[in-house]
Amino acid sequence: MDYYEQRDRAYPYNYIMSSISLLICITGITLCSFVLNIIFRNRWQKLHIDLKLVTITLFLDLTEAILVLPSAVFDLLGLASWMPPKISCNANAILYILAFVAEVNFVAIVAIERYALIVHHKKLKIIHYILILIALFSINIASCTVAYLNNGFSVHPTAVYCLFNLHTSGGKIGIGILAVSMFSCIIIIYYTYTTIMIKRRKDLLNMRELFPLKSKQIQNQANSTILKSLSLILASTITNTQYSVLTIMSLVKPDFYTVIIDTICTACILLNIVMNTLLLLGMRPDLLDELKSRFHIKLNNEFNPEATQLHTLSPESQQAIISL
Repeated sequence: MDYYEQRDRAYPYNYIMSSISLLICITGITLCSFVLNIIFRNRWQKLHIDLKLVTITLFLDLTEAILVLPSAVFDLLGLASWMPPKISCNANAILYILAFVAEVNFVAIVAIERYALIVHHKKLKIIHYILILIALFSINIASCTVAYLNNGFSVHPTAVYCLFNLHTSGGKIGIGILAVSMFSCIIIIYYTYTTIMIKRRKDLLNMRELFPLKSKQIQNQANSTILKSLSLILASTITNTQYSVLTIMSLVKPDFYTVIIDTICTACILLNIVMNTLLLLGMRPDLLDELKSRFHIKLNNEFNPEATQLHTLSPESQQAIISL
């Protein structure tokens, strides 16, 4: 199908998706920039591994926003004609895939770090994280290589960006390989945070028996742990799981992946750009208070009225992080 014909068929969903993308990107760039600036008040060497992993994840979110923003702007201005040439389309697809999937990979790595520390009381060595990342990145690169060499990329139904061509063997094989990386990470996220939720709740309830006078406070902590873990699982489901499942379904029947499905799925996965930062701020009131102070908002933390503004992240604060 001719690109301009495809673009006409995508109307008005291409403009809807580009508008959503623009809003998400601007919000994501703003939030990520401020939060990263707060975190980097400390020297990188002084940051604990959990905060280092979260920081890299936020950098990837920022990279995604910077990649998506031009496509959204060009589409809204009717200047998206740069995309059809094969070289531009291939580059667009490869950059999107590597950036977005790498972000999901790092979220899974953070989950592994939390799981090892909270459930097994162990700190993994840096080499362990490096080996896991090498394995996942190798899958991602193999996916892009197969698709690139076998005409596996094309403009997607919304005509805003390029990704796997579900009508070619190269595209199908490429997305099949990538699914290994994506679903491995999704399973890791589900398993680790579910286990953490059960473990923390069990420990806190045992403490309630030892300290009956603090029963209500301990129960609130248990409920908070469950809420945080469920929030992380729900965020992964909204942003990644539905996209992965619908895309795999499209391998069987490519025509299933319509303009509407593409718009919904892409909008959801783009939420990764802001979701990780919002989750971090929700679980780290000190970071949220510092962010508020940047916008000259009066701090008022009902959970800890004696809390002061965070000017530097202490090692103790870093160690207590509840990661993405």
